[in-house]
Amino acid sequence: MVARADGRAHIDVPHRSTVVEARVRVGDRVEAGAAMVEVAVPELLAAAAVLSGAEDQIGTHRRRKDRLEDLQGQGLVGAADVFELERSLGALSAERRLALATFKAVGVDPRQRGEVLRRGTVVLRSPIAGVVSHLDATPGAVIEPGGRLATVLGRAPARVEVVHGEPLPVGLELEFVGSDGSRFALHPEPVATAIEPGLGRTIAWYEPEDGEPRADGLRGRVVVQAQAEGLLEVPRGALRLHEGRAFVARRGLSSDAAPEQVEVQVLRSSGASALIRSRDLKVGDTVSLDVTTVLRLGRDAEELAGGHAH
Repeated sequence: MVARADGRAHIDVPHRSTVVEARVRVGDRVEAGAAMVEVAVPELLAAAAVLSGAEDQIGTHRRRKDRLEDLQGQGLVGAADVFELERSLGALSAERRLALATFKAVGVDPRQRGEVLRRGTVVLRSPIAGVVSHLDATPGAVIEPGGRLATVLGRAPARVEVVHGEPLPVGLELEFVGSDGSRFALHPEPVATAIEPGLGRTIAWYEPEDGEPRADGLRGRVVVQAQAEGLLEVPRGALRLHEGRAFVARRGLSSDAAPEQVEVQVLRSSGASALIRSRDLKVGDTVSLDVTTVLRLGRDAEELAGGHAH
């Protein structure tokens, strides 16, 4: 199961920080926006101070610039005075943009600068709903830029990645059976396919028909059910391949009845199973796995009497 990227979230710090308090524990289920870890970020405090001062100064400078431009139009002040004010206004605007970028990097709304200045700390919150699977937030610990404080595993729209030796035949019903007991149908056609480098196996991605969000990384198997008439699954050990043909031994209803030889067409085999086509077999028929019985299939009586073997 490969969930969309928003199926998990990491709570990191882009600047050097000090952990003040952990608000959650590993295994806690949290909602989007839940408080996770409280940290002190010196760069964020500096940015909050710059924002509070710069915006007031920018407002004052703009009002003064408007007044100077009026006086310049009347010939009462020179262009140098207006230019110097514009230079100061540009420097303040650059400082303000840099402070806003710091807030954005930490994931804090700049409108909360007053609260940041009062508290001296910031609370990092989970961007998704899920379960806390990792927490490294010891109070007093100094976290370097890029350090990971917590991981939240959630659910998101997902696709099932199927690996098989060769393309699946068309006209099949596909059902995913997860290791957790979940079962759901897949769209019969894959979203995309690719060849695995080096191994040559086919990788295909299928979407669940119900479109429900699911956890990333769930493993399981895909059950293939044929809609086409005569398409069946048999144990691989029941097949006898002889001179380009394939046979199985169908056992009768009574235990003393001799097995009946049935020729089949092998479409593909994987592991202990084989997908075959036969109009003579039906679901529920019993086929032999006895090695001696299987090896006799496809060989006529004269060949057996003469001891000839392939």
